[in-house]
Amino acid sequence: MKALVRMQRNMPCPFRKKSPAIRAPQLSEIGCAIGQGLLAGAAGTAAITGAQLVEMKLTGRKPSHTPEKAGARVLGVEPTSEERAGRFGNMVHWFYGTTWGIPRGMLSLFGITGARATVLHFLKIWIAGMAILPALKASSPPWKWGLKPVAMDGLLHVVYAVGAGVFFDHFRKPEPTRKFKIFPRR
Repeated sequence: MKALVRMQRNMPCPFRKKSPAIRAPQLSEIGCAIGQGLLAGAAGTAAITGAQLVEMKLTGRKPSHTPEKAGARVLGVEPTSEERAGRFGNMVHWFYGTTWGIPRGMLSLFGITGARATVLHFLKIWIAGMAILPALKASSPPWKWGLKPVAMDGLLHVVYAVGAGVFFDHFRKPEPTRKFKIFPRR
């Protein structure tokens, strides 16, 4: 994790130039936002993974097979053993979580950072998961889960969004000007 922090601190995106307040982002800025978002996504995935391990210990819940089911459905593969299924599910979990950091990075291109970006990021990942997983037949629809599992799923995704957001905002060098003022500060 220290290596990720060092990499993030050393990514000031040297291609950024001072320019007018409203302009389209350059390709280099988009690339930097994607890269920084991926690092934040990895940090968020580490946070949700830790929270899930604590939750499973406290509640006695077994690990979920949802990531491996979704991954198998998308890729058209089937793990050959229980051990490989667990490894495959873990890989899908980390890939999915890390790539969800990209939207977090892209929000910064529009000047959306801090708590507002964290809330928007949480809503994107939680709502998308609630729609995608039943569509892939990896889980039942959320209205069939019951209140407690939906609340726990929401809480775990809050942990992810906060972990990714804190990492992204803390280690990203601030911009001298905002690109697009979608949500102006009052």
